[in-house]
Amino acid sequence: MKIILNVSMKTNYFLFLSNQKMNAYLKEIATVCEIEKELTFHIARYTFATTVTLTNDVPSKTLVRCLDIKI
Repeated sequence: MKIILNVSMKTNYFLFLSNQKMNAYLKEIATVCEIEKELTFHIARYTFATTVTLTNDVPSKTLVRCLDIKI
């Protein structure tokens, strides 16, 4: 059986949430995990940038593309 996928550049495979909704989810996660520090989307992006990428020798050019930073 041959499966043909119809993929277009306009297709979104990820769920995009507003900052407010994302921050609400992060607050809920912090409560469940008993994290006392306020978690926000900004903090999550910064943590990703520092701990996940830069400490693992990911090139800064790749980081800029991942975070969609406009230079």
